[in-house]
Amino acid sequence: MLFVLLLLRGASYAQDPHFTQYHAVPHLVNPAFTGVFSGKVRMSANTRQQWSGMSSLFRTTIASVDTKLFDEAGYYQNPFNVGVVFQSDRTLKGALTNNAITLNAAYHVPLDADGYKSIGIGLSGTYAKRNFNLSNLSAGSQFTSGGFDLSLPSGEIALEGMKPYFSVGAGILYCNTNREDGSYFEIGAAAHHVNNPVQTFLYQGADIVPMRISAHTHMQRYISDDLIFDARLLYQSQSGTDYLLSGIAFTKLLEEDAEGTSVGFGCWYRTGDAVAPYVFGEYQSIRFGLTYDIHINNIRTAAAPATSIECSLQYRIKYK
Repeated sequence: MLFVLLLLRGASYAQDPHFTQYHAVPHLVNPAFTGVFSGKVRMSANTRQQWSGMSSLFRTTIASVDTKLFDEAGYYQNPFNVGVVFQSDRTLKGALTNNAITLNAAYHVPLDADGYKSIGIGLSGTYAKRNFNLSNLSAGSQFTSGGFDLSLPSGEIALEGMKPYFSVGAGILYCNTNREDGSYFEIGAAAHHVNNPVQTFLYQGADIVPMRISAHTHMQRYISDDLIFDARLLYQSQSGTDYLLSGIAFTKLLEEDAEGTSVGFGCWYRTGDAVAPYVFGEYQSIRFGLTYDIHINNIRTAAAPATSIECSLQYRIKYK
């Protein structure tokens, strides 16, 4: 039980969950991404199983939906957009969970007549609660002459009454689409937990959720009639730890329409952590992605090498 409490203490200072396929649920990185897609409604799901070779893996699942309000067909980028994100983290074989719901809103100002250039701001509000379930764990007070008796009280009532917290964030995003040369460019930044929310830990709620800073850019360009090149870069910093995630990808169009059937591959690199091959495809508004993190950090030296697998699924309701 003492080891579990120490692990929980370490987790209280840990970073927010990170994703290799962050672009699959981009409004978690920057709320200004809300509504930045081709179509009317976007529904996304992402699940990441991290360090599955370890005894206590981390599993994060996300589901989200965002849509465009008062849709103005005259603009390429709609001004008003809203979205909601559900997130669940589980570790210690489900004993420690953290569930959150985030509401996002974004407003984009067109910088030209057609809205191919725009700048937008986004705001987010998150309600989160950590839960600690002792039913599958043993405490010293449950030890008897015959071993641990889990039917006895654990004596850790405080862990079962952790208080929720509310967090706010904001971001800015610039987008530039050039239809003449078939290119797209975006750059943005965001800050999360700017209100320094307090998260319950053990017997006192004195741990502040550290602010997370994100900066990102993305460039896309046609290199032939049926081949698209993508390059992405993400920087994140939280609680004195930062990393840079970069990657490239190639998309092969199997139909003339860029939003039709396609397949692709790419590769990501997270500084000091992992290299992740990436495969994806799209068919009739459904997009699927899969990454496999090959860890290059010290955790690979463990007796059971850790692995991380991430899957994403996205569906867009397009315009007629």
